[in-house]
Order: sequence, then C-alpha cells, then structure tokens
Amino acid sequence: MSADFVPLYLETNSQTLHGWDLLKTSLSGGDILYLTMPATRLYQLWRSAPPQLMAS
Repeated sequence: MSADFVPLYLETNSQTLHGWDLLKTSLSGGDILYLTMPATRLYQLWRSAPPQLMAS
C-alpha cells in the first residue's frame, strides 16, 4: 500500500512553520512534523487482515 502524505506544518523549539517555509527547512531532533493525507482510499487503512493471517 502506498499513501500520499502532505506536510501540514512543523513545530520546532522556537517556531511553527507552514506552507512554503517547509520547503527550505531541515528536520532536527525534537521537531514535530504534522502530516495529512488525501481522503482517497481511506478504506484501505481499516481493512481486515486476510483470513489466512487471522488463523492461529
């Protein structure tokens, strides 16, 4: 499965970055990058495992 995540914003120790500013920054330890994903194929995230994987 693949997903198209899009950066939403970044929290650093001293600031919050949004939009185009995210393109010219590098992540450092302690930074928190919030991502969003398009609302297509969300059903794939909650699919049940195939029966052969459920057997124990």
